[in-house]
Amino acid sequence: MEKNLRPGRFLAAAILIGAILFFYVAAMYELQISDQETYTAVSSGNYTVITTLSAARGNILDRNANLLISSRGSYNIVLSRDEIIGSEDPNGMILTLINMARASGIEYTDTFPITGSAPYSWVADMTSTQRGRLNAYFEFFSALHDAEGNPKEMEASDFIVWLKDHYKIDYTTPITEARAIIGIRYELELRAIANISSYVFAEDVGTDFVTAVLERDFPGVTITVTTTREYHTTNAAHLLGYTGKMTADEYYDLYKAAGYPYDAVVGKTGVELAFEQYLHGTDGRQVTTYNAAGKIINQTVTKEPKAGSNVMLSVDIGLQAATETALSNQISALNARRSMGLKDDGTELEPGQENLEPAQGGAVVVMDVKTNQVLAMASYPTFNPATLFENYQYLSTDAMRPMFNRATQGIYNPGSTFKMCTAYAGLSSGILKPEDTKYCAGRYTKYIEAGYAPYCWAAGGHRESFNVVGALENSCNYFFYELSDQMGIMRIATAAEQLGLGVKTGIEIPEAEGIIATPAYKENAIHETWYAADNLLAAIGQGYNFFTPVQLCNYVSTIANSGVKKRVTLLNQVMSPDYTRVLYEAQPEVTDILSNEYGYFNLLQEGMYMVGARGTAHKNLLELRYNGPTIACKTGTIQSGKAVNNGCFVCYAPYDSPQIAVAVLVEKGGSGAGIMSIALDVLDYYFHSSTASTSVRSENLPMQ
Repeated sequence: MEKNLRPGRFLAAAILIGAILFFYVAAMYELQISDQETYTAVSSGNYTVITTLSAARGNILDRNANLLISSRGSYNIVLSRDEIIGSEDPNGMILTLINMARASGIEYTDTFPITGSAPYSWVADMTSTQRGRLNAYFEFFSALHDAEGNPKEMEASDFIVWLKDHYKIDYTTPITEARAIIGIRYELELRAIANISSYVFAEDVGTDFVTAVLERDFPGVTITVTTTREYHTTNAAHLLGYTGKMTADEYYDLYKAAGYPYDAVVGKTGVELAFEQYLHGTDGRQVTTYNAAGKIINQTVTKEPKAGSNVMLSVDIGLQAATETALSNQISALNARRSMGLKDDGTELEPGQENLEPAQGGAVVVMDVKTNQVLAMASYPTFNPATLFENYQYLSTDAMRPMFNRATQGIYNPGSTFKMCTAYAGLSSGILKPEDTKYCAGRYTKYIEAGYAPYCWAAGGHRESFNVVGALENSCNYFFYELSDQMGIMRIATAAEQLGLGVKTGIEIPEAEGIIATPAYKENAIHETWYAADNLLAAIGQGYNFFTPVQLCNYVSTIANSGVKKRVTLLNQVMSPDYTRVLYEAQPEVTDILSNEYGYFNLLQEGMYMVGARGTAHKNLLELRYNGPTIACKTGTIQSGKAVNNGCFVCYAPYDSPQIAVAVLVEKGGSGAGIMSIALDVLDYYFHSSTASTSVRSENLPMQ
């Protein structure tokens, strides 16, 4: 019996047939019309290469908008492997390009880890990146595996022989030229293994060399416009840092997931690294079509690069320069006197005394008390950031370690500057009352039978009773010996951590954690028992207490803020590439509020004020003719076990309305009082100098 065709089935069949027809029509259109150029290129032997267009890195400025680091346009010579290998004489072309670079004095990229001249050997200082790339190379080629399938162990000379054959380098080619060709072929092949199309042969080349390369019309060799970093200051080297090409580990561990290309330039140290996410920008993409002969027939930018944001630091570059100068001048003055056989105060040494050792290095940190933004951070000795790479070999081997940032990574005993911490531990625990007094007998004899009876620094003792304010004013060791013996080390350790000592401050660049003296630390570090003597030493900032200068400055800022502790930062603002929008503005970040129930911090502040008014710093303030706002301060002389002690000085000002905190540390500086002139120079600049920030701002800042 004949079935009736239902209308619903007819409609479904019609829709299905229509969809199939539409698919085929669309496919034919794509093949013949939309992608005609692409498929025509393929059919004729043409091919395309996708390259990355590097985004301009954002500028770095100080808090007053003075330009510190910018990006300027530059030219790179870029090689594409497929086009070069497919050319008529790739080895000859590569050698010609190398000789052109050498003749022009241009350094080109060759990380091949075999020495550049015979007898050939593996380079002695092979980096982890070079090692990783070499391993990847051996893993890739089966001919470099043994019978068990493992990469072979090869002598460098044998590997050279294998590569000459692999790259079909003519046997008549001199071995030195063969080595040069191998270096470039190796670089190209590494990128093929990593599925990267091109490699930067030479960076930041001049227009004369660019013109010479273009005139040769080499297949697979292109000129790309990129940017390079330019420094506008010789100061703040340890803060600013530098950029460089990422390592293999950095690529796979940090940047691959973020879409960075394999050869991207990234921040390596300092704020260049700390604020990489703001500065880097977004790279663009360019599609280049070559014909079968390796000539460019079409070039299209499919994605425009987007410049990075501009980072405005909290640092005042004028104050930074003044701080570096003050630190350098004082160390130079100390060493000049010592070299002449004089004491630090200019008087002659006692008969039989040897010349004092020179001061070695130091650091100064200056903070805005209200925000804990770093206004200046100096480390001595320093270097010129603009010439770092030219002088890297010398700087990296200098025994004075000029590239080491003592301000954030050096750890030192704080000496008597720690006594405010011990006092706070006593007050906040209730063991010490504001009205309590202790008599300074000179020598603390409680443990004399155990062979330990330390003296107060004052000859014969102060021979009077002090409350906590008087003990700070006179820096009485005896007072703090007795206090620490009453309350034990753990209360002191807890107070230290609360005040930001021995813990990271939150600053964006690398910082050492420091060490808080505890029995557990001593046991773990040197496998010795904790004694009562360790308590006494810890209480006056000696023994196993080791802190960074940035922690000491944070500690003083916390005291000035009556126990309100804030995160330390180098960041002020982040602005859009055209400076029209503020993308981020740093706000003070309170990390803790310490107990101040009975005005503990008022007592610490008063004690620090009295240090300058009539205590251990008063004489030096008079001699130095200090005429700035009233300061609250503390000196520290750290017993180093050598002829010359380390010196430490901390302060904030003004005493009655705190604005800035300063911490100074000089290795073999002699005493805290002897180096306080550094801090006074900083205060003088901050409160009295008229800077050129307004005129520099209008001249340098590309704001709209």
